[in-house]
Amino acid sequence: MVEAIQGVSVIVCRGDRFLLVRRARPPLQGQLAFPGGRVREGEPLEEAAQRELMEETGLATGAMKAVDNFSIDTDMASFHLHVFCAEAEGEARAGSDAASIHWLTLAQMNAMDGSITADTLRLARKMAC
Repeated sequence: MVEAIQGVSVIVCRGDRFLLVRRARPPLQGQLAFPGGRVREGEPLEEAAQRELMEETGLATGAMKAVDNFSIDTDMASFHLHVFCAEAEGEARAGSDAASIHWLTLAQMNAMDGSITADTLRLARKMAC
């Protein structure tokens, strides 16, 4: 039986650029995606999103807005992802689960065939900073 996991993701924009992290660990290791990760047991979704953003990028946010949710099935687990949008100040740096940090425009993201998750690209097109 595949484990069901609650996850969060945070869309942060500055001007026309989106904040992306290169995943350092499975299941999306090596792929570019919005910062995020697993929700701890009993943790409110918005708090989980703020914690994951801080752990992966060193950035803090204020209020967040829920913008989407969907499921991703992998061999390891079934992830139900809750996506938030937020503003964040400061200098981003790669943290715990991030191999690197990237600020990319939608045009740059569209040109990155295969190295960006399909859902990240879909959400970036929908949000269009």
